[in-house]
Amino acid sequence: MSYLFSPKGRGNLRIWKNPEPDNYYSIGADTAEGLVSGDFTCAEVFDKKNYEQVAEWHGKCPPDLFAFELKKLGEFYNNAKVVVESNNHGLVTLTYLKPIYYNLYYRREFDKRDNKATRQMGFRTTGKSKPILIDDFNKLFRENELIINGRELLTEMSTYEEDENGGMNAMHNCNDDRVIAACLSIHGLKEIVIIENIPIRYGKYRSSNPITGY
Repeated sequence: MSYLFSPKGRGNLRIWKNPEPDNYYSIGADTAEGLVSGDFTCAEVFDKKNYEQVAEWHGKCPPDLFAFELKKLGEFYNNAKVVVESNNHGLVTLTYLKPIYYNLYYRREFDKRDNKATRQMGFRTTGKSKPILIDDFNKLFRENELIINGRELLTEMSTYEEDENGGMNAMHNCNDDRVIAACLSIHGLKEIVIIENIPIRYGKYRSSNPITGY
């Protein structure tokens, strides 16, 4: 198979850098309901070598169809690690993604009933996990360890705040889907262990999708 991307002014995918054969990638995915009047769905792609934002998928897409877009994007970027937020509609995306894509992020959870640790698909955002996710991303950005190529992501970062109750969210009438997706992508990079002399498997795909524009 081979990939063929066609430029389209209103497409949902932006690519700043194509995949490099000797690099590893992580994709963070924030899934919305997909309604025209609803929130945006977003996937951010960062590389392991430079912690650089290399691509972004942003638009309106039903959660089940978003799984196929993540599959194509993941295969294009050397079978990237895909980290989907499992809250709400993200669980639908994961359900459709699991049978068609192997390199998914799994979290560890402790089952009190069985008194053992279990593996669950996706990143579960909670009052405890969200501050850690945001703080890790913020630390890397503050120390100039991240390369952000998207102006829109930088704009969302500038309007993301901690409220008086300690909650972390976008300001009123602002969006945070890019921020959450970027944080998930960086979290996925930390899970990638590079083993020397083992080739990266990467796939290619030819597509023309009226929803995504590629």
